[in-house]
Amino acid sequence: MANHLAHIKTLMLKEVKQILSDKSVLLVAFFLPLMLVVIYGTGIRMDVKPVSVALVSSKLDDVITREVAFALAGSEYFEFTQVNNQAQAQELLLTHDIAAYIMLPNNLSQSMYHQPVEIMITINGADAQQANIARSYLEAVLLSGPTQKGLSRQITYLTTAPAITQAQMLSQAQALEQSSNQSPAQSTPSFRFNVSDLTGTQNQTTTTTTEVNTFKSAQVTGHVYEPVKVIARNWFNESNESTWYLMAGQLIGVITLMSSFMSSIVIAREFERGTMAGLLATNTTAGELLIAKVVPYYVLSCLGAALAIMTTLISFELPFRGSALLYVITIAVYLYVSELIGLIISAVTRNQFLSSEYAVILSFLPSILLSGAIFDLRSIPPVISAIAHLFPPTYAVESSKICILSGGSTDTILENLGILLIFAGLGTLLCYRVLARHFKRYVPQPISKEAA
Repeated sequence: MANHLAHIKTLMLKEVKQILSDKSVLLVAFFLPLMLVVIYGTGIRMDVKPVSVALVSSKLDDVITREVAFALAGSEYFEFTQVNNQAQAQELLLTHDIAAYIMLPNNLSQSMYHQPVEIMITINGADAQQANIARSYLEAVLLSGPTQKGLSRQITYLTTAPAITQAQMLSQAQALEQSSNQSPAQSTPSFRFNVSDLTGTQNQTTTTTTEVNTFKSAQVTGHVYEPVKVIARNWFNESNESTWYLMAGQLIGVITLMSSFMSSIVIAREFERGTMAGLLATNTTAGELLIAKVVPYYVLSCLGAALAIMTTLISFELPFRGSALLYVITIAVYLYVSELIGLIISAVTRNQFLSSEYAVILSFLPSILLSGAIFDLRSIPPVISAIAHLFPPTYAVESSKICILSGGSTDTILENLGILLIFAGLGTLLCYRVLARHFKRYVPQPISKEAA
């Protein structure tokens, strides 16, 4: 036992001296994670901000049009432009000077009480994801408080005017019923919605027959329904920043590349420099060499991961709502698994260049593309999802997102931790078996008298 400890201590001291003499290892451990955090956090975003939008209106004399223009111009999510006609807006859209334009009818606040009025928004749909995000931004502005304030002025006038008769109320309800039976025109990449969606009134093209009858009886009896307000809240990402979602998972990709890439050259370097033959000539065992290789680089991996995680949480103001203890344990186990992957690749290839290439392909790419860090695994084909669950990063990414964004789900975190521990046990066994093949020593057999 004492001999084993002495061997391990000597081999570890050798590795520490090797790390201190090779500055590239320190760059991989500390500089590479920080560089990846900055690149991912600032370069990879799903937000489309600001959206270049044009408002088609010859003049802002209508109260609703003016409120919409003020809301667009005062929001940091838009670059606002006003044009006089649709031809100018289409020209700007074709030259990619704007991403969308809004067409508001003239005298909108007055016309909406005589006939169904629609607002048309045309969006550059070349990128479907960006088009959907831009559409949600525009809908949010058109449904926002400033626009409703402009509409409420006309609603007040309408509900307090004494000249409205029951016959006029019934005629409005009949017009509503006819409009509800008409299917809205479909155009691409344009979409339309009724102005009544902005106020919550009953002039909606999707109103059912029951709702129309209720509207009739309510108007005849003199009852006035209050507008329905929809209040939407974002849980776990209140600021609606894609960086929160992306970096919670991309942290796993960062520490994966750092750990596996750093350990992938450790054993291959011994073969290329010829020092493995010297180790084989001693009484060193495969287990002693494995421990001596794992411990120093595992400590470096933990320090580099801690630096990357703290930098991400502070720089991008990510929340942390889960258990810090379970998160630390999960990251610690995953770093060990990631390091074992690099060591196995290094022992198999016995070439530093090939080891580094395979480390990127077999560890880093799955942690980005097949882990759920960017794409939800529920939206991909079941076969691909099943393959993704064969890789350790999938479970680490899920636990990381839970701990950082939502909190709770302790059972899921513990289940993922158990799976990572299984990967750690299997990886340790496989790495030892690969190393043991190179430590076979052949004892010379005595020459027999007959052979002599």
